[in-house]
Amino acid sequence: MQRPKLRHAHAALCDQLFGQGVSRTNALETLVISCWVRGLSDRDVEAMLAEVFGEDATISRTTVSRICQRLRAEFDTWCRRDLTGVRLDDLYLDGSFFRMHPKARAEPVLVAWGINTDGKPVFCGLAPGAAESTDAWRALLEDLKDRGLGAPLLVISDGGKGLGAAIECSFPASLHQRCLVHVCRNLIAKVPTHAQDQVKGDYWAIFDQIQAEREPPSPRPASGPSDSSPSGSRCTPPRSPAWPTTSTRSSRTCCSRPSTASASGTPT
Repeated sequence: MQRPKLRHAHAALCDQLFGQGVSRTNALETLVISCWVRGLSDRDVEAMLAEVFGEDATISRTTVSRICQRLRAEFDTWCRRDLTGVRLDDLYLDGSFFRMHPKARAEPVLVAWGINTDGKPVFCGLAPGAAESTDAWRALLEDLKDRGLGAPLLVISDGGKGLGAAIECSFPASLHQRCLVHVCRNLIAKVPTHAQDQVKGDYWAIFDQIQAEREPPSPRPASGPSDSSPSGSRCTPPRSPAWPTTSTRSSRTCCSRPSTASASGTPT
């Protein structure tokens, strides 16, 4: 079956629904999964497909259930995978709020990801939580430890008390740094709108200056300049006073630093 066509639908909407390059039978599966993870029941998904594509293009409720069960099984396998071989320098912890069902209140999904000792990103785990409480965060962290994840050099998080307490309990030997993006957001929230861009620029300029001061001088070539001569290297982002200077790499936020031209921060 070819990629379904939506009447009067913009191409960008189709890409959001099915993904770019989706053109065969997995197009409907992609749409089913997208609806299911947004809280629609099997019956709702079946009815939606029939309404959009017609009776001939829809799939049965049994097929919808089978697709979703397969997705759940794959997710459960991923959640149980061994983490013994994962060695992290940095571990980032944050929660994002989602509505699990239409008209329901938003609930947090707790996420843990990091940077390993080779500088590669690692998605460690995620779990639903009724709230960003100490118990909820500690359950996620203890699960990661039970699956073999060792203590990271540095844990980066927001300033939530529940999360902070969980980090102290689960990784007492690791350094803990508050995410500078979250600090910036909290600071901007206290500033009048007309002054937010200026304050935000001044805030990040502090860390740009620290980084510039820590950059090593360019090495002097031994026998005159050449195309292959080193021109200086860019140092890592500035470390907090508690950060050991023996670390070969560091990161200062829960996410990439937002552009100073932007009026808001970044994710989860």
